Amino acid sequence: MIGEFEGPARLRLGQDRALARYLRTIVAPFSPFHGDVLRAQPPVTGRAGLAALPLTRLEEVADPAALVLRPTAASIAASPDRRIRALWWWARVRRRTAAFNREHVEPAFKPIHWLSDPIPLGYTAEDLERLAEAGRTMLEMAGVTPADVLVSVYPPGPHLGFWQLQLGARRAGVAALLLGPVPPTPDEVARLRPTVLAGRGDDLLQLLEAGRASGYSFAGLTT
Repeated sequence: MIGEFEGPARLRLGQDRALARYLRTIVAPFSPFHGDVLRAQPPVTGRAGLAALPLTRLEEVADPAALVLRPTAASIAASPDRRIRALWWWARVRRRTAAFNREHVEPAFKPIHWLSDPIPLGYTAEDLERLAEAGRTMLEMAGVTPADVLVSVYPPGPHLGFWQLQLGARRAGVAALLLGPVPPTPDEVARLRPTVLAGRGDDLLQLLEAGRASGYSFAGLTT
């Protein structure tokens, strides 16, 4: 978790470290397809290293299931993550492998939330936690605080941006009103008295210009 915003450089460093660890301890051991790709390349130490990886083309994937992260007893036992390896062995000793799967495997690997954007994408409980934290950080970087009232004109639906905003606002404790698919009028938005407007750039510009033409000043709006 990020408390006070630590600056772009430090944030990027943290992202690079998190990515490198994720590829090393999760993707490499548990992805049949991408594990082979990563083992054939120098270790990726950050986002810049992704450019060196070959592009995945679906027509080159013989079995689409090989793209899915699928931990097995053998791959967990050989995992480079010492913590998960120790938890697995301790669960076997205590004959609690079912509890281990429920408490550690399913939150990280079982899709519980699906989006179609435009292909189906499954998100695990831990994916949603990361998405919420990314949204919270985004709001913090924009100067949004729990004292604000956020009104979103971002089109609702199965889109990553919509869910990142919704989950991020919840994580940040920001009061958020996410309006429906019909673009709101300036009068409707003004009545909500937002201090923050969120949405796509073109939609926000159109709303603000319409508000100015109609005489609405959106008093209290800061962001």
